[in-house]
Amino acid sequence: MQGTGKTVPGEWRDVAHLSRTKLVVRGGLSILLGAIPVGVLYVCFLPDIIAGLFDLESLVTLVVTPLFVFWLAKDGIFRLRLAASGKCYLRAGPEGVWWRIGTYETRLSWSQIRKWYPHTLLYVLVPVTRQIRFEVETNTYSIDTYYFAEKQGQIARNITAAAHPLIR
Repeated sequence: MQGTGKTVPGEWRDVAHLSRTKLVVRGGLSILLGAIPVGVLYVCFLPDIIAGLFDLESLVTLVVTPLFVFWLAKDGIFRLRLAASGKCYLRAGPEGVWWRIGTYETRLSWSQIRKWYPHTLLYVLVPVTRQIRFEVETNTYSIDTYYFAEKQGQIARNITAAAHPLIR
């Protein structure tokens, strides 16, 4: 499959389309993984707090953990809202690339882009996320590919095909 095949005015072509299923699964997992530690902590520490028998370590744990949980929940809610709204696309054409993820939208012309490439972030030699990166003079833009139904390699091939319409 080569993108969605959909074209938009100005010869922009969708090179990847939103995967609602991936976003719902990842968003649900983020919220669930955030809820489990809070539940365990409050079940373990709540009786001590009520009885007034808690130490500094318990207090720090009860303050820091909700911050971590808030980050996971925020990420999960963002993904669920993005899946519901459908405000996510990656387009390319002879003029450049254009993407929107939620409220964040960027358009780069090919003359601005020094280099672009697929990139995989590794953590202890385990791939944790795949991206398409665009390097411009002062910045590097990274687009996580888990938002989209197409795999990283297919997205890269679709960008190349859209950028050079005579090369198919």
